[in-house]
Amino acid sequence: MDKRKIDSLVKIGLREIEAEIYLVLLREPDITAYKVAKIISKPKTTIYKALDIMQNEGLIQGNQAAQPLTYSAIPITEYLDEKEKKFSATREEVEEELKDIKQIKANTGIFPITQLSQAFSKAQEVISGSEEVILIACTTLTEPEIIDAIQQTANRGVKVFIQSFKTIPGLMGVEYVSSHFDEEISQNISYNWLEIFSDGKEYFLSLLSPDFKQLYKAQWCNDPYTSILTYNANVGSFILTKTNEMIRKKLSYQEIEQSVKENLKKYYKRIKMQTIEHLIDN
Repeated sequence: MDKRKIDSLVKIGLREIEAEIYLVLLREPDITAYKVAKIISKPKTTIYKALDIMQNEGLIQGNQAAQPLTYSAIPITEYLDEKEKKFSATREEVEEELKDIKQIKANTGIFPITQLSQAFSKAQEVISGSEEVILIACTTLTEPEIIDAIQQTANRGVKVFIQSFKTIPGLMGVEYVSSHFDEEISQNISYNWLEIFSDGKEYFLSLLSPDFKQLYKAQWCNDPYTSILTYNANVGSFILTKTNEMIRKKLSYQEIEQSVKENLKKYYKRIKMQTIEHLIDN
């Protein structure tokens, strides 16, 4: 049995035994529970129980006219479409029920993220929540949802600065910080990273596989002290990259100094320091 296919079905909520049965019925429709059990070498009682659950879930259908009863798989697209409709209806109901509850703001701290889907959701949340300035450092970026969140944030007038080895296709209204070393360095890197620093108030860090399909490590921080420190460090990195390029182009000392001053204004002009002042007051 194809392990990758089983794993993909498990990701949408099937148990492993159910995934195995579903693949059998896709390949060989209208067969009995006895034959299913024989193909995957599992006890008939286990198969009957799983078939009942799967039929109730709308994954398979039983032919009541056949004796003994035979089973066939529902096309996966049809099953997923129905599941999505049910989820959307349930989501609306739950949101309506809970909308009158005022959520208490979570404690500040550094929080690990272990699931890839959660990492991408948190990245989008940090980007979309930015109000003034956002710094983004990455090797490259191909995830359409994150790219769309960046574009929408730039469209709101937020200053977006990106340090990336490659230009991200389709993005408008952002400022890139790049080096002539980028292409050479990128060829020797066997992983990706995505780092987001928003308003000096929160940040998101992640280390990912080259295809963005595996998460090695990620964390989100909303601690004001740690967040402004990491923001400062990355402003320094961005400015150093720009300065190196100006030196390479043999700009004068005065031109470089003026550029650094202008860049510092860009990065800090709209950053609010109330969170740090709050820490001092307490």
